[in-house]
Amino acid sequence: MPEGRLVEGMSSATLFHAACAMVLSRQYQQAHVVFGRLVTGRSMLPSSLQNVVGPSMTEIPISVHIDDHATLSGIALQLQRQLIEDSRYETAGMEEIIRNCTDWPDDTKDFGWRTSFQQEDDRNFTFLGTESRISFYEADLLPRNRPEIYATPRDGKLDLEFEGNRQLISEDDVQRFIRSLEALLTGV
Repeated sequence: MPEGRLVEGMSSATLFHAACAMVLSRQYQQAHVVFGRLVTGRSMLPSSLQNVVGPSMTEIPISVHIDDHATLSGIALQLQRQLIEDSRYETAGMEEIIRNCTDWPDDTKDFGWRTSFQQEDDRNFTFLGTESRISFYEADLLPRNRPEIYATPRDGKLDLEFEGNRQLISEDDVQRFIRSLEALLTGV
């Protein structure tokens, strides 16, 4: 899909997550939506650990209240404030967040839907003076226990990858979600 319109002072990632919140609110007819945002967890690490190689990912919740008069820019502003405030918790684990920040049951395993926005598609980097490249092995994955949507800007477009389980969400619901997301992000 086209990468979408820009709103002054808002990153594409914030707009993507705001659009996801609005689509989830409309699709499930809920005024309050909560979903997980996959983050690297590196932004709040001490500088001495910034060069450590290896995964450092976690999932933090996005919680948005949406009324009938909500706009994409209004939700993005609400989300921008939340993301800035929540950045200090990016290294906390999901179980710790659920235990200390919610009244949810202790056996809660996730935040429902998961989203992720990769800021740039650059797999080449320099590490210890050596040109390196990130590559990955793709294989058929086990069925997901929840819907997941990933966005990556590439060549002026926003590539979306949806992972899901047909026992949890129908193909029609996925297509409706994608169409609604595209309409919000492109201003159609």
